Amino acid sequence: MLLVVVNLTAYQGLSVQRANEILARDGPNQLTPPKTTPEWIKFCKQMFGGFAILLWIGAILCFLAYSIQATTSEDPPGDNVCIVGVTCKHSCKQLTQLLSRPFVERCAFHVE
Repeated sequence: MLLVVVNLTAYQGLSVQRANEILARDGPNQLTPPKTTPEWIKFCKQMFGGFAILLWIGAILCFLAYSIQATTSEDPPGDNVCIVGVTCKHSCKQLTQLLSRPFVERCAFHVE
């Protein structure tokens, strides 16, 4: 019954003409590649997520402290501004570690 519905024989399968019709109608039988996350989104996740958010809070507090020191003294120390550099360096290092791992380890569906 099924052979009649799909118009094929049990010994030969689909005819070349029917196979070409199905290919033209449905396209090739292949999987579409999974969507990948752009590199700039990965960078932003590293820059503003997890531990980095604590560093950014510290950077804002240090910037406020530097602003107060800059308004009250003529030669304020510059060590309060360093935390922004530390935050950027930390995020870049995390991103390079993420990208240097093999693809299988980065895959969300990796099963051990």
